[in-house]
Amino acid sequence: MLSFRGISKSYGGIHAVRDVSFDVQPAEIHAIVGANGAGKSTLLKILSGVVAPDEGEILLDGRAVRIHSPHGAHKLGIGLVPQETTLCENLSIAENIFLGSYRWLRPDVLQADAKRRLHDLGLDYDPSLPVSRLSVAQKQLVQIVRALAFDPKVLALDEPTSSLSEGEVDVLFRILRDLKTRGVTLLFVSHRLKEIQSISDRATVMRDGRWVATVDARSTPREELVGHMAGREVAVDRGGAASLGDEVLSVRNLRGASFSVRRGEVLGWFGLVGAGRTELARALFGIDPSPGEIAIDGRPVRIASPQDAIARGIGLVPEDRKLQGLVLKMPIGQNISLSSLPKLSRWGVVSTARERALVQEYVDKLRIRCAGDWQAASELSGGNQQKVVLSKWLETRPKVLILDEPTKGVDLAAKAELQAIVRELARGGTAVILISSELEEVRQMADRILVFRAGRVAGEFPGAGATDQQLMSAAT
Repeated sequence: MLSFRGISKSYGGIHAVRDVSFDVQPAEIHAIVGANGAGKSTLLKILSGVVAPDEGEILLDGRAVRIHSPHGAHKLGIGLVPQETTLCENLSIAENIFLGSYRWLRPDVLQADAKRRLHDLGLDYDPSLPVSRLSVAQKQLVQIVRALAFDPKVLALDEPTSSLSEGEVDVLFRILRDLKTRGVTLLFVSHRLKEIQSISDRATVMRDGRWVATVDARSTPREELVGHMAGREVAVDRGGAASLGDEVLSVRNLRGASFSVRRGEVLGWFGLVGAGRTELARALFGIDPSPGEIAIDGRPVRIASPQDAIARGIGLVPEDRKLQGLVLKMPIGQNISLSSLPKLSRWGVVSTARERALVQEYVDKLRIRCAGDWQAASELSGGNQQKVVLSKWLETRPKVLILDEPTKGVDLAAKAELQAIVRELARGGTAVILISSELEEVRQMADRILVFRAGRVAGEFPGAGATDQQLMSAAT
């Protein structure tokens, strides 16, 4: 159905994809896996006409095709659900679903068809609702509906489950299996090997922009897949609990929640989509100030803005790194130093030498794969972008660091590195609040787990002793 032949693409001397060739069978769910920077997203962008390859060709139904734009890809029957949301925030759900379609001119058909397609995915959304009022997970689901609205023959999904709860993932997989029975060919990118082996027929592994192997997804052992992806054995730092110090942060009745965190503690926040974890983090960081009592080191404080939070030693790595964590057009060096400019300045002038030394320290420490500190943040892979955001906050030496879904869209090797960084921070005395929708991650990394439901703390569990059943029971 689909063949890649010698596909190559470079950015500023860095090979994103290099001489990639493999085939995809008709009505197959074909996974593409690899570490961050392996070239998976670039390959899907080439397939969907977002970028043009430097070399190589794509064959569709055995015929070579030229894909010059997303519109051209749609005409050929190729759809893409990108990793990051690309919806128009000011338009309604229905308008986003059919943007570029003839239905744009017929509001009655638009509303009715949008409602039907949402219902097919088990989504009870009002199609007239502005997209700006949706959560990240809801926007991701709307993007999937939009891609299906063009009735594609080939549908590529780049990390479609990264923002979804387990129940929503089940709904999505039901839809994908139904599409397969109808003859649609699916390309599926995910870092969650459990999902890949559950939903995929075959998997193509990429590493450093190259094709490595194409294997049977279900019968290939997980360790073999990881070995292909990393080119080495990936060791997960499970570490021991850090030595906990005094209470550094105490919160009472902030958006209805009360909790405390000690120095050196990793406090996990688990909950399903809509449980209110991100909203509580935004209130604590001063983005959306709310009534409540906050004390740092035993002293009451008022946090009415992010500047207040930073001044009192609180940092936030947000869930949406592109919209809230980075200035995409700026170089990665300026992104990393953005929260530390007072330290790097004298009389309002930033020392370039000190800034570059700081940036190089974190590029080396976090293994950020880039062409140099001058490279734009928008050109990095998702995992390397996340490391840039993390570097920005590590340099502020926070007392409390909030990590909102820090490993979303991050491969196993990078996830292990991030886990090691979190443990190192805790051992150094930083209090870490880890927000995660992955049961395995929150149990593995947290010393203590708070489960949220409907904006309230529904349960508290020790990180080491909690079971999936206990956490899910409290969350639901």
